[in-house]
Formats: sequence, structure tokens, C-alpha cells
Amino acid sequence: MPVLTPFANLRLTTKILLLVGLLGSIALAISIYSMANMRSVDRGYRGLIEQQAQSALLLSDAALLLSDSSKLVYAVLTEQEERKMRAVNGVVSGLQKEFDATLARIRPLIPGRAAALDAIAAQAPAVFEHARAIVEAAARWRGDRALRIIHEGFEPALRALQADMEALRGASIAEFGHASVELNRTTNRTIVAAAIAVVGGLLLVLALSGYLSITQISRPITALTRIMERLTDRHYDDAIPGTGRRDEVGTMAQALQVFKDSMQRADRLSIEVAKSEQARLLSEQIAREKTAFLALMSHEIRTPLNAMLGMTQLALKSELSPPQRMRIETILRAGRHLLSIINDILDLSKIDSGKLVLEKTDFELEHLLADVVGMLADKAADKGLPLHVRVAAGAPRMLVGDPMRISQILLNYLDNAIKFTQQGEIELEIEVCPDGTEHWLLTGSVRDTGIGMDTRQVANLFQAFRQADASITRRFGGTGLGLAICRRLAESMDGSTGASSTPGAGSTFWFSARLGRSALSEPAPLSMVRPEENAGPDGPAPAAPSSAPGQDSRALHGRRVLLVDDNALNRTVATGLLESRGLQVDAVDDGQAALDTLRAAPDDHYAAVLMDMQMPVMDGLTATRLLRTEPRFARLPILAMTANATREDIAATAEAGMNAHIAKPIDESALWDILRRWISREAVEAGSERNIPAPAAAETEDAPSMEIFTPVPLRELRQLLAPARFEALLAMFEEDCRARCLQIGEAARAGHVDALRQEAHDLVSTAGSFGLLALLALGLELRRAAQTHDMRATLHVAARIERATGEGLRALRATFPPLRPADAER
Repeated sequence: MPVLTPFANLRLTTKILLLVGLLGSIALAISIYSMANMRSVDRGYRGLIEQQAQSALLLSDAALLLSDSSKLVYAVLTEQEERKMRAVNGVVSGLQKEFDATLARIRPLIPGRAAALDAIAAQAPAVFEHARAIVEAAARWRGDRALRIIHEGFEPALRALQADMEALRGASIAEFGHASVELNRTTNRTIVAAAIAVVGGLLLVLALSGYLSITQISRPITALTRIMERLTDRHYDDAIPGTGRRDEVGTMAQALQVFKDSMQRADRLSIEVAKSEQARLLSEQIAREKTAFLALMSHEIRTPLNAMLGMTQLALKSELSPPQRMRIETILRAGRHLLSIINDILDLSKIDSGKLVLEKTDFELEHLLADVVGMLADKAADKGLPLHVRVAAGAPRMLVGDPMRISQILLNYLDNAIKFTQQGEIELEIEVCPDGTEHWLLTGSVRDTGIGMDTRQVANLFQAFRQADASITRRFGGTGLGLAICRRLAESMDGSTGASSTPGAGSTFWFSARLGRSALSEPAPLSMVRPEENAGPDGPAPAAPSSAPGQDSRALHGRRVLLVDDNALNRTVATGLLESRGLQVDAVDDGQAALDTLRAAPDDHYAAVLMDMQMPVMDGLTATRLLRTEPRFARLPILAMTANATREDIAATAEAGMNAHIAKPIDESALWDILRRWISREAVEAGSERNIPAPAAAETEDAPSMEIFTPVPLRELRQLLAPARFEALLAMFEEDCRARCLQIGEAARAGHVDALRQEAHDLVSTAGSFGLLALLALGLELRRAAQTHDMRATLHVAARIERATGEGLRALRATFPPLRPADAER
């Protein structure tokens, strides 16, 4: 760096005056001219420093404030405490005030850019408002809403605002460069004009002016101009000379240094924004991988757990000493508890990842409450706890929503109440009222007289892996996930949860959910049988079982089944369970082996196939699809018996052609019920009414007609339902069949293949359940024709469906005529 001389630190005006003073009156006119121009240049440089450079710095500060707001918004998504989440709103408001104050400081510096500043000021409130909305949504545990605000509101508004600020900064940069060049030109013109004026007689002035121009002005300004050009290309490695000078060139160098620092800060800001975006994408990827991992681990855990529980159930069927039986029963209880924990973790993971899909189906409130209470009545009776159910007047009979999830919340509340109550009573109260829109607001509460909690313990409820205190897990067990799942399920149904409690006096847990109005029945007073009305001294009387174990054994005895499972231990467990009821079992370890075995066996050799899903060589779904293409196996019951137990897995088995789904670990009662339903001798003698009919190969009008209707499934259903409810179900089915018949005809004539596939799928799923065998077969034929885009065949089948619908419904009503008014009142 060159050493600065005292002369170099003098202002340019002073230098010229010294020269003019030496020359006297000859240079007087030139001096006046030069001074006027140099003062103009000086004002220009000062203006650049005071306005353009300062405004650039303030714009960068404003951009950093936006960046801070963005970081806070993204950070709050990972925060677990609501208090800290809500505290962020105060910080965001403070940043907004600083941002507005910064814009106010910029405005007088660049009056020519007032319109651009007004636009920025108008956009800024929306950005900060979105930020506060995101924080509020996150604090309410509405992560899905927070993400939607980020994607649809916050990020677009933030990018638009940053773009406008960047444009304003770019305009300031351009104006700064233009003004610098113009001032440089003005300076050079002044110097040249002065030199020409004195060149004729004053060689000394020419020499001194040349020296001044080259060494003190032109060279430094040229260097600064070159650095300015490199700065526009983002080159920041050049040192800016002359910043230590106290003249105009030094002022310009200082302004350029400020400008350089501002650009570097802006670039760092851009890098930070890019990093935050990468962090968000990484977080989403991790969430997806976590969901996939949990799904995999569900299968890997369920498979050995199935073996453990199956072996313990088999062991309990043998002769054991009392201590041995006690230990094995303890293992069985612990295994079932582990299974419930796995289910809780999978439920929570599904909710967190946004994979939870709520059903919207019609359900009867009375039936739902009876099922819930029935599942826990024995447990309450064992502890001598009366279990009361009260339904507020005016509740509708039918609602639209997800009955399984509502039952899950009620079961969790009631199970907790029974667990923590040693004496007293438990009360379940349900209220359903209009919410001012087209929905019903269902509110359920469970009150107990148990141990109760203090305010601090209540505050810890409804959080994942948290219980009232650490001793709860040691004394009563549990993961602390149940109430967290209840809260998220209620929130997914546009409701909420809460609790109140007094130590030693019991607790009350409540939830709310918004449900749709059903078109199946008008709102009417709900008159359900309350358990306490039928309770004896020892608690509620148990419901009569549908069939005794001995009856199941006789129904299944001697039937041969094919067990397909790649896990040897699972085959051992399943074989033991099946043979304990008199079934004959052949076992293979993959789908291809199952195909070979079935093809080599005589017709009707096997009553059913129990098929796993995931196997080497050939999986169960592929094997089932291949079997369904062969007419001799089209009616063979194929039952999925697998650890893949999600709703998607169950749907996949049905789509492949399996008749039922049995989840591992195996529930014995469910296993026997399904086997009795599908392969008992009574079902076979009734025509295997629930089996899928064999696909008809190119059926024609001359093809032999099959059985139109079998009453067996409806007779079983009539035994389970009240007469009025059974009649309402038949009426719904008749209306659905006629409407679907019209829709199939319209879709076939219009050539809408997707609609035909959906209608065929729905027809198959309902016709078989009501015993309309001919309609079920035609539904399968329609689905095949739609899948192959054979429009001629779809028109032909649609016409046959119209006739089969009328014939089937007439046969149904001939067997189950409409109720007389006197029967309906029973």
C-alpha cells in the first residue's frame, strides 16, 4: 500500500486552489470554474454516501429481519412445548416492528424510490401475519395446517417480498454506479477544461494538473471502478484502496467498502435461506423414511410375536401344573400387551406422517356404544364397578363418520377409568347436538371415582410418551401414547379433548368430534339398553356366545386346509391351533409351492387355503391372483393370515381375490369364527354362499343360469339384528342396487371405463353379502370387461345386470318380505 502524503489527504478543491494561487490572476477564471464543478462533484459523492450506500445497508438489515422471521417459523415446527411455540409470536411481532422502522429510515434516503418502498411496506404485513398463523397452527398441533400455510402463503409472500427488496437494492446499485461514472466524467471534464485554458502560457499548470489528474484522481477512481465491476460479478477478494484518505476519492472508496460489505451480507443471507430450504426437505425425507421403517418393523415384530402368542395358546391347551399355567398365562398377557403397544406406536406414526385416513360411513350410535361397553363390561364387573351409559335426549340414531376411531377414543377413556378406579362407579355420557352447520357435534365424557390427579399431573396428559407422573408406568403399565392418540384423532375430526380431576375424588375425560348427518334416518330420540339395567349383583350379564367351542369343533372337524407360510415357527403354531379343532393341515412355504400342491390335488381336496402375504419365490397376492384365473379354484376360500395388518394391506388382499383377512398375532376367536363361516360343512352345504363365483369365460345369453339368490348370509344377519334394523338394511340395499344398476347402464353407454370399474367393485362387495349370487358373478364379469376396455362386452353385461337385479331383489323379498307395522314395533 502506498504511503499517504499530506498532499494526498488534501481535498481536491484545496489542491486546485494551491495551484491557482501560484499562478496568480492568470488562472483566476479557471479556478472559479474548477471550484464550482468540484463542489458539485463533492456534493454528488456525499449524496451517494449519505443516501445510496446507507439505504443499501438498511435494505440488507431489513432482509436479515425477514430471514430471522423465516428461521423462527421453521424452527417452531420442531418445537414440542406449546408455551415456547406461542412465545415465538411475540418475537415475530418485534421483528415486524423493526422491519417497519427500518423501512421508515430508508424512505428519506431514496425519495425517488417511494413507490417501490410503499409496495414493500404493503407486502410485509402479510408475511408476518402468515408467520404468526403458522406458529398458532403449530401451537394447536395442526402441523398439516402449518405446512399448508407455509407452502401456500408464507413462502410465496416471503419470496415476493425478498424479490422486490432485491430489485430495489439492484436499482440502488445501478444508480450508484451510474452516478459514480457521471461524477468521474464531470471531474475529468473539469480537469481537461482547466488544462486547455492554461496550456498556452502556463506549462507549469499543465504539468501540475497532469500530475494531479493521474496520481491523485484518475488512477484511484479507475481502480475503484474496476473493483466496482468485479463486485457486480460477486468477486469480493479485491482490497479497496484509498479508504484511509480524507479527500473525495477516500470518501468514494469508503462508500464502495460499505457497498461491498452490504453485498456480502446479502449473499450470506441467500445462502442461509437455501440451507433452511434444504433442512426442510431433509426433514420431510426423514419423516417418510421413518414411516416406511415403522411399517417394516411392524411386520418384523408381528411375525415372531405371532409365534410367541401362538405357542403359549397351544401350551395352555395341554395338561399343566398350576404354577406352569400361571407362568404361561403371564407370558400370554405380556405378549398381548406388547401387541397393543406396537399398535399404539403405529397409530401415532400414521397420524404424525399424515397417513391417517378417516372413514366417512353411516353408523348407528346405539350399536357403537353397545359394542364399546360390551368389550369392557366383563373387565369392570371383575372389579365390581358399575358401568353406566347415559345418552342425552334428541341424539340421532344414525351418524356419518369413522366409528372405529370414535370407539378407539371411548375404549381408551373407559379402559383408563377401569384401570385407575378401585371402588365406586364409572359413567359414560354422550351428547349429540347440531353445531350450526350441516354437521352434528358429538361430545363424549367418561367420569370415574378413581385416584384422581392434581393440576400439574393433568397438564402432562395428552402428550406422547407422557403420563401423569413416572410412577404410573411402574404401577399400572402403559406407554403414555393412548391419550395422545385420542387427542390427535379428535382433532382430525375437527374436535378436541380435555380432562378435569381432583386427587382422591376421580377424574372426567371428555372429547368432541364433528360428524356428518346421515341420509338413512331422521334424528330421533336414542333409546339404547344401558348395561346397568341388565346388571345383576355381580355386574352386567355376559352376552350369549354365537356358537360354543364344541359346535365350532364339530363344524370344522375333518376338513383339510392348505397352510402357506415361509416361517417354520409360524407354520408350527398355526398347524397346532388348527389341528386342535380337528382340522387336517398340509403346509408349504411359498406361493409357488401352494400353486403346485393345489394343482396336483383332486378337486375339493382342500376346504380352504390360509395364505401369508410376504414370501420368497412367490408372494401370497400373486399366488391368489393366479389361482383365481383357474376355474377350479375360483370358488376356493383363500384366507389371508399375515402380519401385514394395515388398512391398505387388507384392501390389497381383497383386491387380489382373498375372501377374508386374519391378522397375526392370531386371535383364536376371530380365527375360528372366520373358518366356521367359510369352510364349515354347513357353509358348504349351503352352496358356499360367500365364496367368489368362478369367473365365467365369455358368458352368453345361452349359458346355463346359476343360482340367483341364497338366503343363508341374510338369515345369519337377521339373527344378529333387531327386526326394524334388518328391514331398514334391506331397504337400503334395494335402493342402492337399483341406483347402481342405472349408473352402470349410463356409464356403459357413455364408455366411462373408470366409472364402470368402480361400480363393478362396489357391486361385487355388496351383492355377495346379501346372497345375490347371479348379480355377484355379473359384477365380476363387468369388472373384467372394463379392465380390458371391451366396451361391447360391458354393454352386454350391463343389460344382464339390469335383469339380474330385478330377479334377485324379487327373490330376496320373497324370502324376507317387508315387515308389517306390528312387527316393526317389536
